[in-house]
Amino acid sequence: AAGRKAEYERRYGRYTAAPQPRLEGVRLHAELHPERGDAEIRGSYLLVNRGDAAIDSIHVTTYPGVATGPMTLDRAATPAVSDSRLGYRVFALRTPLRPGDSLRLGWVVRIGKRGFANDGVTHSVAANGTFIRNAELPWIGYQEWRELAGAGARRDHGLPPRPALPSLDDEAARLDARLGAERMMVEATVGTRADQRAVAPGTLRRTWTRNGRRYFQYATERPIRGDFALFSARYAVRTARWPGPSSDRAVWIEVVHHPGHAMNVGRMLAASRASLEYLSTKLGPYPYRQLRLVEHPGSGGLHASPINVSFQEGAALLDPGRDDRGFDFTFAIVAHELAHQWWGNQLTPARVEGAHVLSESLAWYSALGVVEHARGRAEMERLVAFMHEAWLPPRAPSDPPLLRASEWILGYRKGPLALYALREYVGAGQVDVALRRLLAAHAEARPPLPTTRDLYRELEAVTPDSLRPLLHDLFAANTLWELATDAVSARPAPGGMVELTLAVRARKIVVDTAGAVREIPMNDFVEIGAFAGGEERGAPVYRRWHRIRSGPQRITLVVPAAATWAGVDPRSLLFDLKPGNNVARLPRRE
Repeated sequence: AAGRKAEYERRYGRYTAAPQPRLEGVRLHAELHPERGDAEIRGSYLLVNRGDAAIDSIHVTTYPGVATGPMTLDRAATPAVSDSRLGYRVFALRTPLRPGDSLRLGWVVRIGKRGFANDGVTHSVAANGTFIRNAELPWIGYQEWRELAGAGARRDHGLPPRPALPSLDDEAARLDARLGAERMMVEATVGTRADQRAVAPGTLRRTWTRNGRRYFQYATERPIRGDFALFSARYAVRTARWPGPSSDRAVWIEVVHHPGHAMNVGRMLAASRASLEYLSTKLGPYPYRQLRLVEHPGSGGLHASPINVSFQEGAALLDPGRDDRGFDFTFAIVAHELAHQWWGNQLTPARVEGAHVLSESLAWYSALGVVEHARGRAEMERLVAFMHEAWLPPRAPSDPPLLRASEWILGYRKGPLALYALREYVGAGQVDVALRRLLAAHAEARPPLPTTRDLYRELEAVTPDSLRPLLHDLFAANTLWELATDAVSARPAPGGMVELTLAVRARKIVVDTAGAVREIPMNDFVEIGAFAGGEERGAPVYRRWHRIRSGPQRITLVVPAAATWAGVDPRSLLFDLKPGNNVARLPRRE
């Protein structure tokens, strides 16, 4: 496989920048045979030249391990390359495709059992759980995802080194709309066993039975991002409607699941309704009339395609009664995936450094809002604590700034924590304004595609001058704080209050990607808190921002006498690798 990837790049990489038409329409007729483990899909693509110059050839990449048959064009063309081993075809057009013109490419794909892969047996078509991604269908143009990744593997095969993602400074990458930014109408007719239900994106237009097989016809009502799947199984379906019978723009929610996997269906429906309510208010209308969560075989992951969110059976079987995370994980993860209906399926980031922040970080930040809205602040803060614990060491602190982040832990954990911290400093309403502006400016997915710099500009516009250094520390630099409360003393104060004196230490550093540490002067607003409670910290009785500088210092505050704990940055809003010493217990009163 590695050798074929290397050969694919060496032979066809010269076509990376070859102008290609945009895929704007997909028609499919799929015949699934779950009992045999195979399928035949006949399809056609509507391809439109949206560029400024004529296109003289159509390039097609086919998916490895899938049998792709002959292809047809509805205009005269000559096969110039037909490489079935490496999966690359080129059709030279007799008459070039002029700007604004279109053509149709017809094809047939056959999918069967594939044996063992590195991560187990691969069965796209299974007896009771077919799941076929559109990634298995033909792709237009040369595809960089087919290239060999990893510095060592590329060196071994004589290929030049390359970064995992193009630089944030790569303006040409912002103009590349091939990877997920295209919008297309999809029509799909799917035939399957008589006892199964097939699912595809869009509205179910009709269903019928012929020759002992059951057929389903779906069509999207508006263009969707080019990420979808076909499903078939002996499904049960639970439905709900949002926002209710009085609305003329109702969204029909379905959870399409194995009949025996009903444990979390109610939570999924509740999370769906809460997400639609909250996110439509904060970010703008949900763009479709349907929302489905569809189960398929697998260990537990979820994936948010437009309209249809797939979830593996492991997620369906997660028992909340045995989950000790302190919050409803199913509710939270569904909220995260539904937030991708805005962050990812509407706003599509450029494939450069920081892309995870514009998709995963924003989706998790929005999910925090859904959890708070539906379940309360306490549950949301438990989710934040879970994220913070996942971000903490053991791990090297030599990360790039979030604006250039590509590592999983930064996009899924540090990014939402940074957004949450900024929210607590500048206010949730201000962050909401910034995110709505970002989405409105880029929801059409037209190049140049957005990067984290666009997010930063919107956040900067709603951040007061006094807090812009914090914004820089959270996103534009890999800044870490070392904060500690060494001791707390108390003495009575008038009115049933108590005067606390905190002995605090503070240090601020910047760590580069090579691990070099640079200490910088600290003069930051930091939250100081006091709390009631016994052996463990309880409810807050005091929370205010104080100016904290580098080095040891004393902070005096007057708080209610119920206070038994106090400290600096008690909620770990700032990125402190050792937050366990931020808060200290008051001496026991005699």
